[in-house]
Amino acid sequence: MNIEEEKAYMKEYREKNKDRIKIQNNAYMKLYNQKNKEIIKIRKKKYREKNRERTKISNKRYYEKNKDRINQRNREYWNKNKDRFHIKSKEYRERNKHILSLKSKRNREKLMQDFLSYKKDKCCTFCGYKEYPEILQFHHKNTKDKSFDISTFRKKKLALLKTEMDKCILLCSNCHSWLHFNEKTNL
Repeated sequence: MNIEEEKAYMKEYREKNKDRIKIQNNAYMKLYNQKNKEIIKIRKKKYREKNRERTKISNKRYYEKNKDRINQRNREYWNKNKDRFHIKSKEYRERNKHILSLKSKRNREKLMQDFLSYKKDKCCTFCGYKEYPEILQFHHKNTKDKSFDISTFRKKKLALLKTEMDKCILLCSNCHSWLHFNEKTNL
């Protein structure tokens, strides 16, 4: 049998026995994976480290393609295990009270810094006071457009805060008090 005949025979054999070969290959791969589990883990880890950007892109592409299916699966999993998640999160909060309080304090400080940077170069709309920006207060131009009090900013997102701040004028505490006093006496 020459090389050409052998190639033709092998091609024909593979086509006839496609299913059997597939089963054998699957069984072989299963056995190989069981024996070399640790080696495979290490290889996968090295590949991910080496091709971090490539992996990131392919994961993103996969998520975009299967977004609805993934979200549905996550929702179902959440609904099944809701009680367990609540218990675990409660335990986590109890164990890490100190860390969580530090995080919330850091977030409040960051928001305060954002407020100060917003007020920094501005002054009181009525009297022009601008020596200490910390003293300036927000006053809604129109109370009907008001979504929430800016003083309750701790639980709001920064984007919401910025839109709410744009609805306001800055006043020093004296002018702000006078404004509200005049509003009450004119009613």
